[in-house]
Amino acid sequence: MCCTRHPIPQQLIHVQQHAYVLAGTITDSGAKTDPQLVALQRLKSFIDNNNTITYWTVPASLDHSADTSSVYCSWKGVGCVMDAKSNKRLVQTLVITQNNGFKGLAGVLPTVDVFEPMPGLEMVDISQNPGIGGTIPTQWSQLTSLTALKIAGNSLTGMLPESFAA
Repeated sequence: MCCTRHPIPQQLIHVQQHAYVLAGTITDSGAKTDPQLVALQRLKSFIDNNNTITYWTVPASLDHSADTSSVYCSWKGVGCVMDAKSNKRLVQTLVITQNNGFKGLAGVLPTVDVFEPMPGLEMVDISQNPGIGGTIPTQWSQLTSLTALKIAGNSLTGMLPESFAA
């Protein structure tokens, strides 16, 4: 059996893990594209079926060969930290809640591969979004840098995967 027999708790879920997920390089028409930028755009496509997140935009003139993290690190709900080892900004937190100005979101939680290009991601808060439904993907427990997941106040169904208890 893959899941516990308890409903998804409506509070903060802590996932105690320690290693980082390695991210690959994503390319767009031969140009090097920031994998974190692509990941955030993919996340939006899963949770924003009503197209309410209009401020997560990429300027048409963006030079993808330069550091593009300044674009998405300034987006509402995206928190970044400078990684001393790589000297690059890494997405560390995603706070996509009604209290943070995200209203009218509708969709499902994304597959784990959406988050894999964000090796510094420690916290995801997608709480208080009743238009977000479906289940928690079991593979989310593979996000080894993730230490906090807030999912209260959504329309999620099913059981909390046992893999989150490990």
